[in-house]
Amino acid sequence: MALRVLVVDDNVDMRESLVLVLKHLGHEARQAPDGHEALACLEGWRPHIALVDLGMPGMSGYELSDRARRLPCGATTAFVAMTGWEGDGPRDRSLAAGFVRHVVKPLTLAELRTLIDEVAVGVQSASTGSRPENPTLPSADNLSPLDHAQQHDDEGNDEEHVDESAHGVRGHKSE
Repeated sequence: MALRVLVVDDNVDMRESLVLVLKHLGHEARQAPDGHEALACLEGWRPHIALVDLGMPGMSGYELSDRARRLPCGATTAFVAMTGWEGDGPRDRSLAAGFVRHVVKPLTLAELRTLIDEVAVGVQSASTGSRPENPTLPSADNLSPLDHAQQHDDEGNDEEHVDESAHGVRGHKSE
């Protein structure tokens, strides 16, 4: 199922890279550099999922999520906290603020695919009128990208990863 995904991040390279990868995966993706533009996009476009950077200047991802949930479209959009902040404290705060997931940047391609697949299940449930008993998505392993790559290398998997740099996201095969 192709999803509408909004990427909200003040880092232009991160934002544009994720949009390109999402489009490559067959989803419709749009971007917003800040919370104010994201609110306008949410109202007019009604994405299934919003990947939201928490540490944006002006309006934090927490504030954006809070404001968006007060809009009619906010009830149908799954908000995912996307941040460099690791650990139980930031994750607990994100989940308590209503985000369905807390993911640590940079994401591997496998993590992004899993996240989108999990949200697609929730979207399909909502469109058929059946709601899962627990509307939040399962927690992801919060491995760093290097740990994730090392785990796949140790297991001998030929897993594709997303490598983010100042020039964007590149998929590559682990050896």
